[in-house]
Amino acid sequence: MRELVGTLKTVFENRLLYVGLQGSYLRAEATEKSDIDVMVVIDVMVVIDEMKPNDLKEYKKVLKEIRNYDKSCGFICGSKELLNWNPQEICHLLNTTADYYGTLEDFVPKYNRMDIADYIKLSTGNLYHMLCHRYVYDDIEKK
Repeated sequence: MRELVGTLKTVFENRLLYVGLQGSYLRAEATEKSDIDVMVVIDVMVVIDEMKPNDLKEYKKVLKEIRNYDKSCGFICGSKELLNWNPQEICHLLNTTADYYGTLEDFVPKYNRMDIADYIKLSTGNLYHMLCHRYVYDDIEKK
């Protein structure tokens, strides 16, 4: 993570706002086959006002320069995009991401108890759907 943060600071300079770790490496559950989930937020310059394909190209180049590109996962987004993130997911995002550079809470929209309740309902519904699907189609999917 230190190497990644250092390289991203060199490439994006003062536009780099945040780098965080998520997933199995954060939870200390990683295996040999685990991917490495990293979240990156860059500042969208006033002139640009949004992320551009070149930002993604530069990020991909950085990932290829450091070790474990084949395990890279996660996402990169601009600060403007993050401010428009669904508030229902913010609580989950904040509680499943470890800050390595910057503080994620500084870049996300505010959320309230109703957003949390709605997120739980949505997630529970998705989990129920997935479990029913697996039960019915598990033998077909194994073929």
